[in-house]
Amino acid sequence: MKKYRAFIAAAVLAAGLAVVWSACAAPSPVEAPRALPPEQTIIPKPLLVQRQAGAFALSSARRIAVPAGEAEFAAAGRFLADRLRTVFGLELSVSDAPPVESTPIVFLSRGGGPDAGPEGYELSVTPAAVSVSAENAAGAFHGIQTLLQLLPPEAFGSAGSALRPLTVPCVRIVDKP
Repeated sequence: MKKYRAFIAAAVLAAGLAVVWSACAAPSPVEAPRALPPEQTIIPKPLLVQRQAGAFALSSARRIAVPAGEAEFAAAGRFLADRLRTVFGLELSVSDAPPVESTPIVFLSRGGGPDAGPEGYELSVTPAAVSVSAENAAGAFHGIQTLLQLLPPEAFGSAGSALRPLTVPCVRIVDKP
């Protein structure tokens, strides 16, 4: 009987040590989450998202072009410039001068297509430029909000201003809230 009790005690002790050892063991490595495609990260979900190859690099060498004489579009452009400066330390100028082909830009323009509606927009990102076309400044503002959502989420963290280059995936998005 003593041998049986000793055997049970040893088995319980061994099981307890196994539980403690497994709890103290180094955790297995976890894969970093993969970036979600734009159509899964934009809120509210746009009507159309077409992914394209490449990315547009945002830097202080870029500028924001707005239509001449359009004060509301200029205000939307200043909002974007302020947001990029505050969050990322990027100094983009806002200008109503015609775009120069050799200077990559963020371009806000009046347009958006016949079905865009009063607050609709079309956002087009290519390696050379970003274009937000809208019938009015409200649509341009919605396009700007979508553009900001395309930036990598980690860019908005404490190390956001250190992320360089700051890139936006090439995409065509059409929406009308």
